[in-house]
Amino acid sequence: MTNRSDLIEIYKIYITDLGNIGSRYVTSNGFYLSIVSAMLGILAFAKGDELFGKANFVVTVAIPLFGCVICWIWLKTLDFFNALFAAKFSMLRSIEERLDIKCYTTEDEFLQKIHAEQKLPIRLIPIERKVPVVLAMLFIGITITSIVASYL
Repeated sequence: MTNRSDLIEIYKIYITDLGNIGSRYVTSNGFYLSIVSAMLGILAFAKGDELFGKANFVVTVAIPLFGCVICWIWLKTLDFFNALFAAKFSMLRSIEERLDIKCYTTEDEFLQKIHAEQKLPIRLIPIERKVPVVLAMLFIGITITSIVASYL
């Protein structure tokens, strides 16, 4: 059986690891947003003054399709981090069951009460999942518009 001081050290390690995962999460979101922004910038530059007029058809179709792929990968990355955060917090709550103070368990209870009163979602990642979905829809719209414009 693990003694109390060992349990506290394991708890500290998990909290540190949770912070590192949070940093990786923010970095990965910034990475995907940078790629998508660059692709939108290339499309805007390729368009010039005329919407889809002077741009090469391949550019106006390939880049948005690639953007959709990037958005899908971004979505899967968010799902991965969501599962990883859930596992880490479950482990922390499991360790807390054997400790006198239950910081994350109590914090969750407070959050659930606040969110219920204000009718807000409890977790951020499900909301953030909408960003790559909306951007993918924008890329799909650009692709469709480019294809239609090429036949007109």
